[in-house]
Formats: sequence, structure tokens, C-alpha cells
Amino acid sequence: MFNESVSRSISKEEKVPKYVIKLERDFIVGEPLGEGGFAQIVKAQHKLDNNVYAIKIIKFDSDIDDLTETEREVKNLSQLYHKNIVRYYNSWIEIARLPLRLKNSLDEKSLVSEIKILGDKGLFVSEPEEEIENEENWELAKYLFIQMELCEKKTLRSAINEDLHLNEDQIAKYFTEICEGLLHIHQHNIVHRDIKPENIFLTAKNEVKIGDFGLSKQISKFKPEQSWSCHEVIPGKELPCGSLTDVCGTPMYIAPELYNRTTFNIKADIYSLGITYFEMCCQPIKTHMEKSQMFPLNSQKLKTIKFNKNNAKKKFLLRKLVHLNDNERPTCEQILDIVKSAKSVKEINEMIQQNKKIPRNHFKTFEKIMKSNNSENIDLITFLTSTATKIFEQHGAQNIQMPTFLPSFSNYSDNLITLLNKRGKSSSVSNTSRIAFSYYVATNNIKNIRRYCIGKVFEEGYFSPNEYQECIFQAISSEPEDNVMDAEVLFISKKLLETIFPSKQQNIVFCINHSFIFSTILKYCKITEKHAAIFTNIMLNFCNKSTTDEDMRSTILSAELDSRILDSMKEMKTATSITQFEEKIFALTKTKSKHLVSVFKRLKNIIKYAQEFGIDAEQIHLDPFLINRRQNSGFMFRIVLEEQSVLATGGRFESLIKMCRTTQGSKQNSKISAIDVSFNVENIIKLLTTDDKPSAVVDVVLRAKEKSTVISAYKSLLARGLKCTLVTTQVSYADISRLNPVVVIDFGDENVARIMVAMGLHKNWRLTQVADCKWTQNGFVDYVVAVVGRFKF
Repeated sequence: MFNESVSRSISKEEKVPKYVIKLERDFIVGEPLGEGGFAQIVKAQHKLDNNVYAIKIIKFDSDIDDLTETEREVKNLSQLYHKNIVRYYNSWIEIARLPLRLKNSLDEKSLVSEIKILGDKGLFVSEPEEEIENEENWELAKYLFIQMELCEKKTLRSAINEDLHLNEDQIAKYFTEICEGLLHIHQHNIVHRDIKPENIFLTAKNEVKIGDFGLSKQISKFKPEQSWSCHEVIPGKELPCGSLTDVCGTPMYIAPELYNRTTFNIKADIYSLGITYFEMCCQPIKTHMEKSQMFPLNSQKLKTIKFNKNNAKKKFLLRKLVHLNDNERPTCEQILDIVKSAKSVKEINEMIQQNKKIPRNHFKTFEKIMKSNNSENIDLITFLTSTATKIFEQHGAQNIQMPTFLPSFSNYSDNLITLLNKRGKSSSVSNTSRIAFSYYVATNNIKNIRRYCIGKVFEEGYFSPNEYQECIFQAISSEPEDNVMDAEVLFISKKLLETIFPSKQQNIVFCINHSFIFSTILKYCKITEKHAAIFTNIMLNFCNKSTTDEDMRSTILSAELDSRILDSMKEMKTATSITQFEEKIFALTKTKSKHLVSVFKRLKNIIKYAQEFGIDAEQIHLDPFLINRRQNSGFMFRIVLEEQSVLATGGRFESLIKMCRTTQGSKQNSKISAIDVSFNVENIIKLLTTDDKPSAVVDVVLRAKEKSTVISAYKSLLARGLKCTLVTTQVSYADISRLNPVVVIDFGDENVARIMVAMGLHKNWRLTQVADCKWTQNGFVDYVVAVVGRFKF
């Protein structure tokens, strides 16, 4: 009877179209890479992108709810995107109806073989809720599939066994990369819980990749109503120890608090990191006897050990990492500070003790700011500020400062810092003056104004606010579709960037788009509201950094977005002009709406007017997938140098002004044009320090044995509008070169002045003598002014 009932059930199933699982449908399965009790990893090639991935297959005997929760945790891991972390691209669940008569025979097979047998018999189902005939003869078999980045088989354990402790450079490199990867994990509120050499992979390029997140867990973000100890390192960043298992991880690497506390935080990973670092620094410990004698590691045992090099610094760091009190363990950011620091152990210890007395991470932020304020950067920022101010004011803009503290504008931006005062009232700190300016325009019903601002703004950071320089130009016009103003903003940007990078004028590219074009493509690809947000975030990340098409392809596939997006992107990129692009999008979407036609007409007008302003048409590219975070009401653009560095972003922001009016309850609905451009000061400074020499910080350097002897000449040159400075002959020409002067005047005896012109860039900077003359003569100042005018950039 048993065999007959099973036969009838299988026979009945054969009449139903066989459900093909995703692994078989989308991948070509290759060789196995490893397996454990309930999991196996295989190599698999994706049929669509031809890339090879590692597919981890896990068989579950738990409830469906537990499996779904685990899948959700894997999806959280897929949000991690860092060069030192193994990528988790995708995950999915498959359910099979397993005849009990097959169960014992399948237990002897590998998971891949088991899945193939079940697939061939058509036993996989699309929905677990389907009724099963003769349920006592069947059970549900549940499998979780995880699509991961394929790594080399070599791990940190291999390097340790090959005497890594003798190579200080490699130790420093590996440990730094591990910390950087782990920092990224912790910033996403995830605790790995199984950091050890076997779970740290080494690529063919000798780079670290943290993998095997089998025990990882995401920590819930802190809620205001929760409470915590005043000594807790990261408020709210704790998790019950029993969330996955009572004690997780490999015993030797498990933090002490996991054995005797009900909660844990990211400091559990720091302890495991400490044990791993210890193994990297000492001779390989090969026998169980040696391990039992050495671990658990403590200060007393560390005293008896002598490392190959940097003995004191390594012991100091290890004592911090494996401290029994997790509050005393440093964060990954603090560890990186220590590793990269050239300070003595005593100085580092004082630094960490001092750091405990001030708000967490503020010391690091302060130190970073101080380092960025070196003399060279100050000179470059001064040059950028003066150049931008001159150009902005030429185009009718005023330096109008906006308030730093705002009402709560959380709906307008996702990165505002929110502060609470003692009364519990909230306010926001500006992460761009665009929000305050929009509020200013809405409040005063302004219809025509031009404004610029160069100063600091703040964004939400992991521990403390991040601050950066903002250089922004904004224009409001009473004409609703002022495309001439749009083109003029592109021209203003061109003027500023060409002044800053005189040798790279032809390498500056303007990428333009319109928000309606972007939304049309989303609609064509049938991207839901949920997936639209995912896709928009993907495009934001790719717009703000250089990336390959392959990276974008993998990310889009991992987000389970429609594959037509890839085809659309490929097709759109073949267009070399806006007319060609217009034809392609009409053909692709099979629609020619009036709104879309109007949008292309506006873009063509902007390009036409930009050409009249002097921008080469070949420098303007239409990028249909360009999206700016806070420009979402029409025309938008991005300016890049050599298709690598983003120098500026901008676009229309009328919708933001409209939102501000709504917040105020204003009934005014005057139609205006509002556009701005924000320059990426950090990228510009970075490029200036490595490439183009900027225009002079000063025009003339007057060098004399006694400064007082040339005051009259100094005053005369200042009166002619030249930027000058006085130095003595004790100041070397190498020091003078930092000022990037156009002319250096060396005053000698008997009123003779040697006039030299500065030539070359940076290290090749040199002086070329052009004249010797009596500086007391009437024509001296006129001659210097003429030389500056001739040679100034």
C-alpha cells in the first residue's frame, strides 16, 4: 500500500509542468569547493553575465519562518560593498517535497547530487503552502542558496603557516585591510561573530577578503525609548547572545562576554581580531597542546612572548584587543589610527586614554581635520576660494550666508544631523546650504537672486558628524523655464574649472540628464516603487565614483532587478548625440508623449545656449542613468574630469522650494526657475596637489636682506593691484615655491633688483631671470606689472 500511494502521488505530479529551480535555470554548476554537515559550496557560471560565482547551499531542518529570517539576514549582508569583504550578491529559498522512502538514500549524497535527483524527479515546488497528498509519506526539504563572490582557496591561515610573522610589511598590510573591512561591516550594524584566519581569504592580487558570515547578525538601530549603561561603548548596538546559538564561533576566538552575558556588541569581533592578530605576529602554533597552553590570551602570557619586530607596539595593541572588559577594547577606527601611527607606545596610550574623556571618535575627526589643514591645502583652498568668488561675482552673485541650524528637515534629505537640546527639542545641522536657501526663497517669495557660498557643512557620520567644504553657486529666475540660465551655470562651472585646471580644459566633460527621462526608463523596465528606490541608490553610488560596467551589471543582478535594464543601458550608451538618444528612447519605450518631447526640446535648448556661451558640443554628453540625490525636479548635470573624478554636480531644485512653501502653509505658487552647482572641493584639492599647478597664491615675492629696505616698492606694487609678500634672504627658493608666485624679485646691494619668472610645476619649479634693473627707477613698477600680466596663468 505504501509503494502504491507513493507511486500514485509521483504519477500525479508528472502531469504538472516541472518546476525548474533557479540554480538549474540561471547557472551552469561546476566543481564543488567545499562542504560541511549541512552545507556545500560549488562553483557556478551565470548564464546571463558569464561570470563565475560561488554558490553556497544550506539544507535546513528548521521551520520555514527560521529559514526566511536567515534569508533576510543574508540580504542584509548583500548591502556590504567593500574591497576587503566577500560580496554576497543574492539569495533564494527552494522547497522540495521529499518522499520518506528516498530520505535515507539521499543522506549519503552530496547536497548538489541530492538537489539534482529531486529536480529530475520534479519534486521541487514553487510554493510551500501547496497541499501534499498522503502527508505522512512526505516531508518538506528546505534549501537556502547564497550567490557569493568567488575567492581563491588561499586563506590567512595559509600565510600564517608560511611564516607570515617574519614579514612585517605583509602583517601590516593584511591587518590594516582586515580592520578596514571589519569597520565597514560594523558601520552597517553587523557583528561577524566568527573572525579567524580560516575565514579571511587572500586573492590573487594579495588582498584580504573577509568571508563566511555564517554566524553574523545585524544589530537593530537604537530607538530613543531604549536605555543603556553610561559606560556602554555603542548605545543600542547590542544583541541577545542566543539570537542564533547560545555561544557562536570557534572557541579559541570567542570573546569572554559571550559565555557569561546576555548581550554582545561589535566588540566581540574585536576580541576575535586580537587572537587573529596574535597568530599573525608569532610563530605558527601547530599542536593542540601549544594552543591550550597559550589560550586564552592575557597580559601575563604576553609578557613572556617576544615578537620578531615592534615588540612593544604589538603587545600594547594586543592587550587592548583582547581586554576582558569589552568597553576597553578599541573600535576598528581607533585600531587603524594606532596601526598607521608612528607615535611611541606611551604617546598612543595617552591618546587612547584622552579619547575616553571626550565624545567617542571626536579625537579622530579632529586629528583628520588638522592633518587636512596643512600649509599646501590651505594655499590651494585660498586659491580656489578667491578664484570662485571672483567668477561668481562677475555673474552677479552675492555671498549670502545661510543659517547652520535649521528646523527638522528630515523629509528633504537623508543625511542631516539631528540634535536634541535639554528640553528635548530637535533641530538639524545643515548638510548643504541648499535646504536653508530654499526655505529663504520660499519665505520671502523671491523671484530673482544669485547667491554663492563657500564654507563648511556637516553630514551624519557613524559616531560623530563629518564635515566638508561646500562651494555652491545658486540662481533663481522669475522665468519658469529659463534654459539660458541653465546654460550659463554650465558656463560658470566651465570658467572656474578651466581656471583651476588650465592644462586640462578639453578633458572636462558635462554629463546631463532630466529626471523625467530617468523615471521613463524605470517605468519602461517595470521597476516597482520598492525596486525603484534600490535602483536609484545603485545609480547614486555609481554616479559619485568611477566604476566598471561589470560592477554595475553584478549589482543590478544581485538586486533582482529586471534584466531589461542592462539591455537598455547598453543600447542607450551607443547614442552619440541627443538626437540619436531621443530616437532610441522613443523606439525603446514605444511611446512619444508630449511631456517627453518637451523634455528633449529643453535639453536641446540648453545645449544650444551652452554652445553660444563657448562650451564645445563634444564636451556635453547625455547620460540617461544620471541621478542627483537632491535635484529631482528636472534638468540635472555632473561634471567630470577625464571620466574619473567628479568635480561638480548640480541641477534644478524648484521642487525643494515648493516643499518648503508647503511646510510653511504658504499658498504662494509663483513659478520660477531654480538651479545650482556644487563643486566637490575635496576632489579638486586632491587633483591640484597631484597635477595642475594652480594660479599664483601671490603674484610677486619680494626677497631682501632687510624687509624694511623695500617697503616703498612693496607699497607701490600693492597699489597697482598685485598680490605681494615680503621675505628675507634667509627664506629659500624652495620655500618660496610653495606660494606659486609669478615673479620673484631678489633685491641686492646698490638698489639692483634681479627679476625672475617662476616656471614649471611643483617639483620642477624653477626661476628664470628676465632682467636686472635699478628698482628705484620710475619704470620699475610698470615693468613688474607687465611681466606679471604676461606670465600669469
